[in-house]
Amino acid sequence: MALVLDTAYQVFVLRAFYVVQALIMAVVCAIVPYVLFRGPVTRLASSLSREQAGATNISAANTAEGMEGRPESQRDAKKTTPTKAAARTAGR
Repeated sequence: MALVLDTAYQVFVLRAFYVVQALIMAVVCAIVPYVLFRGPVTRLASSLSREQAGATNISAANTAEGMEGRPESQRDAKKTTPTKAAARTAGR
């Protein structure tokens, strides 16, 4: 879209068409704002979606209450799984 707008500007105002200038303006008018706004907007959207989901839903999986609906084998596996640090010290 930026390329089309710059081409129209060049033809009507400058009465000529400069390919390199049109490509540079297309990048500056379209891609640079996309790159600048993509990160902050993504962070804002993810934080808003986390607020709507609620923090209690995420932390419930790590508590005893969050384990109630799971099969017994999964509950036991959660309790007995060694941490990475414990596994490293056991190998010594």
